[in-house]
Amino acid sequence: MNTDKLNQKIAKANKKFTKAEKKQERGVKRKLSSLALKDLKLKVEEERRETYSLISQKLKYTNSEYKELARTQVSKYSRNLSFKKYKESAGLVISAINSFSGFLYPNGHIYCEGTFSFKTSFSKIIEPLFFNQVYPKRMEGTIDALGNVSLRVVQFGWALFNTMPEEFTSRIEENGKITITTKTRSSDVAGSHRSIIHKIISSFAFESTAVLQEFMETRNRLHELIEQERATL
Repeated sequence: MNTDKLNQKIAKANKKFTKAEKKQERGVKRKLSSLALKDLKLKVEEERRETYSLISQKLKYTNSEYKELARTQVSKYSRNLSFKKYKESAGLVISAINSFSGFLYPNGHIYCEGTFSFKTSFSKIIEPLFFNQVYPKRMEGTIDALGNVSLRVVQFGWALFNTMPEEFTSRIEENGKITITTKTRSSDVAGSHRSIIHKIISSFAFESTAVLQEFMETRNRLHELIEQERATL
């Protein structure tokens, strides 16, 4: 682990998080509209997840309690986890998404949203930019102890007709590595292969509601440890 580089990332993320929190506080005092306050809240949560995720990476090396709790968290995810398409949108320039990110909701399901990233291999940029008949066939990434998911498309598939992914299978390893593979696809001929998968949702991510409750209770403790570390920044 490059401690100096990670600390720099944490400091930068925490600065953005703190800024978002203060902006939300000012919005509450100014009694902004409920819609404006909702947007501010969503921004705070986005920055919180980013900051917590980075601090989590550090604590797995520097805090023994955190390391052990984080290890047990990953083992709680169901090994039979699957995903399905939740939303599609029009791809005006690209024909497929090459990355997804998301997080676990309190209801026990993981929601991921797709984006087009240039922080990937050259081929994974060129294929969806210049070829209409491609779709994300296999994705790899991580799922952490807090429920954050980060994925990159590592393989595109080619098809004349069925280019819209509908269902996915997944495999989660003990170290948190997750692999998602497209299982079923539907036709997008009517849209001339210009519709792209935008959001996916997992099946219930645990074997039972009791395991979900245990996961959430442990996550609360991890959040406490993260906030303790954040207070030292």
